[in-house]
Amino acid sequence: MTDIFISYSHQDEKWKDALQKQLRVLQLHADFMVWDDRQIEIGDNWLPRIEEAIAAAKVAILLISSDFLISEFVCRQEIPRFLQRRAADGLRIVPLVVEPCPWQAVGWLANLQGATKDNEPLSRHAWDSYALKHEFSEVALKVYRLLQESRADEERQLAAQNAEQARQAQRDREREQARLEAEQRAEQARLQKIADEHARQEQIAREAKRQQDLAAAAEAKRVEAAEAKQKAEQGKQQAPPRPQAALEVQHAPLGSSAPLKLGKWALLLAGLGLAAWGVSVYRGAPDPELITQEPVSLAPTTPIPASPEPSKANTQFPNMLPIPAGEFTMGCVKGRDDVEGGCDDDEKPPHPVKLSAFKLAETEVTVEQYLACVQQGGCPAPHWNETGSDYNINTGKDDYYKKMGEALTDLLSPIVGVSWENAVAYVAWLNKSQQPSQPFRLPTEAEWEYAARGGDNEQASVG
Repeated sequence: MTDIFISYSHQDEKWKDALQKQLRVLQLHADFMVWDDRQIEIGDNWLPRIEEAIAAAKVAILLISSDFLISEFVCRQEIPRFLQRRAADGLRIVPLVVEPCPWQAVGWLANLQGATKDNEPLSRHAWDSYALKHEFSEVALKVYRLLQESRADEERQLAAQNAEQARQAQRDREREQARLEAEQRAEQARLQKIADEHARQEQIAREAKRQQDLAAAAEAKRVEAAEAKQKAEQGKQQAPPRPQAALEVQHAPLGSSAPLKLGKWALLLAGLGLAAWGVSVYRGAPDPELITQEPVSLAPTTPIPASPEPSKANTQFPNMLPIPAGEFTMGCVKGRDDVEGGCDDDEKPPHPVKLSAFKLAETEVTVEQYLACVQQGGCPAPHWNETGSDYNINTGKDDYYKKMGEALTDLLSPIVGVSWENAVAYVAWLNKSQQPSQPFRLPTEAEWEYAARGGDNEQASVG
């Protein structure tokens, strides 16, 4: 290690030795190393040793004399390196004039502050005199202060580097933690998606099986009816009751003990309930429908009893309205349903449908009813209350649901932000928790249209 580099002409070696005597105090008591070319060992490659010492030095002392200024090695090798280091990293250069010489004519030297007052040469003092020793001592003290400044600078730089390294390490840890958390969230989302898709496929399969069973039962009834008609024509059995009786039952007043027809205001609310449940909020999902109960076997002339009131212990039990059996033309009929621009392809062709009696929920599912299912673990949270969702009204960034205000969270308002799968889960939970005498289910498309038309062939109420 080199702290002090002494550059001199060998003609001025006595000045170098006298100065080094004073600098050795710094070496012994202040832990600063002094270097000159006499420290190069025999057999060493001297030029690399000099270059290494110049590169490591913090202070360079130049013993200025005519011999020094005319030395080719000094001028071509050492001085350029000193000046490069001074410009690059602040090497402190201390000129010390030992003999009278025209140093003022040397451009790079004239700009440097000398170690003695006005750069007066040391040779003006008698050799080994008190004045000369005092000059050398003052030079050593100046060099000592320069070394202290250099050491303080190094410590500040080191502290700054350590602080920056610590900050960088913290940033790296935070980035790594964020990456791991993102990967974990992505994996959880992937697994949840797989589970949701599996549940959806199972539900589709169950619904397909149920529809097949219903179709088979309908076909069996059709065959049975055809056989009965054939027997009747042959005089083997009396004719069945006139269909007018069924039509009369279909038009019984709402709220009476007889089978009911849904009034137009009730249909308006039912239409809003359907829209709030699925179409307006969960785009792309199948349209969930209001709750129904399994078909009730009723004769056309037999009054249908009113639905049981919900018990006090079970306020989530929906109030059901009876829908009588009957027939209607399903689909879009020209002149009846094309008031808004004509019939769509998926509404054609219109065809007669005969339905058994069933019951339909009086209102759409409310916020209070659905959240009871969520709290008991039977249903997923609605989209606006889903943890981690951008649509969460408390933590999400998207304000889609926030704009709905109190209508979103009012306990008696229709639930929004749920999918068809959520509707199926709610029905399953309702059957499990309420254990009704007749299980709840979602209405078929035909049942829904029949109820929306008020049990006859009138135009459907659309609100």
